[in-house]
Amino acid sequence: MPRSAQKNYRDQIRNSLSQSGWEIISIDDKTDWWVDEHWTISSTSQEFGYSLVISFLVDPLYEGHDKSSAICEIVICKTRPPDRLDNESRVAELDMQKGHFATKLDSFIHEINQHRNSLGEASSLD
Repeated sequence: MPRSAQKNYRDQIRNSLSQSGWEIISIDDKTDWWVDEHWTISSTSQEFGYSLVISFLVDPLYEGHDKSSAICEIVICKTRPPDRLDNESRVAELDMQKGHFATKLDSFIHEINQHRNSLGEASSLD
């Protein structure tokens, strides 16, 4: 994937998060082989301050040096995943195979927002 395409999809994610009441509070690119970056995001609207971690997973078959060119999946978890197979704290995932990125991104953001909204619903039931 060309560098401009990488920047483009990450910019689209940033913009969609911002429009949905999330801000990126940190980016960690000093990572293991299986992940390019971890973004910690925080809610700026309902459930203010609630945070999640977005991880950009690298294709396990990739053998090059530019991990960011081999992102195969983007996952969002309640905590930073200890390995690429961790599904325990996953909230949403976005498959990066070719095609329909905008539609996939809308669904991804919707799942994140539904998760955040469910927190408020659960506390109002207590």
